[in-house]
Amino acid sequence: MRDTIASLSLLGAGIASDDAAWIERLAPHPVGPDASLLPPILRRRTSIATRLAIAAAGRACAVAGVDPATVATIFCSEAGEIQITDRLCRAIARSEFPLSPTAFHNSVHNTALGYWSIVTGNMLPAQAMAADGEELLAMGLLEARCQLAAGETSVLLVLYDESPPPAMVPDCAMSNLAVALLVAAADHPAARAAIDLVDAGDDDFSRQTPVAQALPLAMLAL
Repeated sequence: MRDTIASLSLLGAGIASDDAAWIERLAPHPVGPDASLLPPILRRRTSIATRLAIAAAGRACAVAGVDPATVATIFCSEAGEIQITDRLCRAIARSEFPLSPTAFHNSVHNTALGYWSIVTGNMLPAQAMAADGEELLAMGLLEARCQLAAGETSVLLVLYDESPPPAMVPDCAMSNLAVALLVAAADHPAARAAIDLVDAGDDDFSRQTPVAQALPLAMLAL
């Protein structure tokens, strides 16, 4: 019997992927890469990681019937904008100067969160986190629980990653995937499900698409 560390209420969830296998597997829930929250000019500039993260976040708020501008947010990713960063490094290695200002602007770890704040007009606390794949979900939920304990009424946790360049991680099977969970304190009147955070001990989570660890929780709210 594992000890419960804390409990949360799950108010809404959203999933986004451009992987046909995930889209088919999770049907009839909408999980395609719909980033309509982003204006077309921004949509063309952003990576698939950012577009999926924003799509999942928007869906979670829609499921909960919550204005995206009214919730604190946490965007958590293992590798962030790894494809754009790789392209910049290759350009530097080839002495292709000057570097693209847009690519440089979009290479930072808080890119997705920054665009989310801009397009939603959200001025509440926002946190961009990096965590090892095996700990991605646990660290995100821990941060969300801490923010709730500090006074936030609800927190939008967005977990996302994109497949890294093959030369960087050969034979990587990671899919492009984002999962958003809108959580609140235990016993929230609008809860769709309850989440118990437990001591997982020495459980060994697969590193193949670590974001997928959050899918069972998301399905509780869909």
